[in-house]
Amino acid sequence: MEEIKVALKGDPRLISPDGEPYSGGYVGDVHSFPPGAPGDTLGLKWLAERPPGVAAWDPYMHTGWNGPYLRVPTDSLSKDIDEDAWENPFRYIKNSNGDPIGLESAGPDGLFDPPPAEATADNIKVIW
Repeated sequence: MEEIKVALKGDPRLISPDGEPYSGGYVGDVHSFPPGAPGDTLGLKWLAERPPGVAAWDPYMHTGWNGPYLRVPTDSLSKDIDEDAWENPFRYIKNSNGDPIGLESAGPDGLFDPPPAEATADNIKVIW
């Protein structure tokens, strides 16, 4: 999940020789979260390949898809990116404005907490 976080939001620890942030991740480069994809509502597969309709990286404007942000074999994109270790899909944690502020796994029980009431508190969260 930390690797997906860095692929989405960049790594603030990476600094270029001129003192500027080096990795903006997908969101920093494209200026939006990835669009959904068939079977991948979060569009996390687009961290490994450029989505249709998204411009390639423009080195002069410093904008566009500058990936791959994650390196995974093409035949395992959906399993390795949009599902947790228990083969359940991730979901975004959103603030009151509906903006993604993190990523969440339902954990071993496969239930997000809350709801339902029977969900245990085994969820795994990464906030950015």
